[in-house]
Amino acid sequence: MPAAAMMLGRRPPQWTVLLLTLGVGWLTATYVALTMNGYWWPGRQLVVVLPVAVLVIVWFVSQLPGLGRGLSAAAATWGAVLYAVVVRHGWSGDTTWVAAPDRADLHSPLAWLFPDNRVLADSDVIRYVLWSAAAVSIAVACWRRGSHQRLWRTIDDPPAPVAAESRTSG
Repeated sequence: MPAAAMMLGRRPPQWTVLLLTLGVGWLTATYVALTMNGYWWPGRQLVVVLPVAVLVIVWFVSQLPGLGRGLSAAAATWGAVLYAVVVRHGWSGDTTWVAAPDRADLHSPLAWLFPDNRVLADSDVIRYVLWSAAAVSIAVACWRRGSHQRLWRTIDDPPAPVAAESRTSG
């Protein structure tokens, strides 16, 4: 969400192609896909648009200052470590590929931060609300930053040089 919001705010070249492709693919996977009535994440339908999501996220990270890039690198490293843990457990036979996302012990020590979709207790609802509020707040901040910088970039940019006509050729 933050990457798409900043892209919407800044409107770099080809932003419409990227965001429309990502939005249509994501909405199709979420609401139209065959798995929409199941409890599982519609990941196999999202595979089609994930390369576009990667392009949007890479653009977003390239726009961040040094600290933001460092935090992005740390998050990506953490994701790679979690993936390696799941793969190791799957290859060793400790878990099945289907059950791995539901095993909180594979995602510790941060599993308590996320809602448990299998139970959906009051504490899980609170986590959903907090995560949703954080995502919307960050997306709005990124959109505002993107549109603010786009506005000032157009005001502060010097006018393009005009090609001078030659007076000697006739």
